[in-house]
Amino acid sequence: SLLYLLSIADARASGPTVWNQWKAQLMRALFDRVSAVLGQVSVAPSAETVADALTGRFSPDVVQAHLAGLDASYLLSTSATAVGDHIALIEAAAHAPGGAAARRDTLGEIDRVTIVCPDRPGLLQDIAGTFAGFNASMLGGVAYTRDDGIAIQVWHVGDALNEGRGVGIDDRRWERILDALPRAARQEFDIQAR
Repeated sequence: SLLYLLSIADARASGPTVWNQWKAQLMRALFDRVSAVLGQVSVAPSAETVADALTGRFSPDVVQAHLAGLDASYLLSTSATAVGDHIALIEAAAHAPGGAAARRDTLGEIDRVTIVCPDRPGLLQDIAGTFAGFNASMLGGVAYTRDDGIAIQVWHVGDALNEGRGVGIDDRRWERILDALPRAARQEFDIQAR
């Protein structure tokens, strides 16, 4: 616990741009996992707990089926709210061209983009190239693939044009990025031309 607090204090004392919500989330996840190993306490919620948390939003069968198609690391690193958001995005993608959809939300000053689509070789490259084409830096992220072949990618994104200035990506550029990502997932967005 003291090492965790010292690490946070050190990062925050290093400068105003060193500590952010994304790093806080990573540090907390590391702390929880190390604490679980040292204390032999499970920090992962059960599928039943997540299904209960999403009651009223999705039936327990839908939540259970979603979680059953993913490995245990998904449940360990994804909150119940995010699981619900992923299920909703997958349902929306089912009605979209090519089964691809993207959404953006924020974690403090960090933007988080979630993309769901059928998995395929080269998908990660196409998504990363699309972000780069719009001068968006990928700070980190995770990718999962369900047993049915649906990919779930969650990216923490910053503005490569104004890095360190606290400006961020404007709404107009976000509209263009969120329009391009599903097209990139379907291989319909020309990254080279961009």
